[in-house]
Amino acid sequence: MEASLYDAGTAYATFDRHTSGDMEPHVFKTTDYGKTWTPIFAADSGVRGYAHVIKEDTVSPSLLFLGTEFGLWISLDSGKHWAKYKGHEFPSVAVRGHRGAIRANRIW
Repeated sequence: MEASLYDAGTAYATFDRHTSGDMEPHVFKTTDYGKTWTPIFAADSGVRGYAHVIKEDTVSPSLLFLGTEFGLWISLDSGKHWAKYKGHEFPSVAVRGHRGAIRANRIW
């Protein structure tokens, strides 16, 4: 679970079901203090690997970082579209945490 830095009613959750044979990323968002949860992306989003962590950028609320078993994914539009980050700092390996070291001006 990750509480939003910008809105008290917003939070994100990732669920890992790989031990049950489910390698799909399961990432959800709430905007009503947890009453309802919706998937943050569609199955055809291109995101691969079960999800470990999701974080908001510390400067831009629409910039999201998603760490999966196969690397780091980035969204510039609050999770509507995702792209895999291919920089040398994050090869295609599991990304399980994020300490805010990556900033929008470093990636783009």
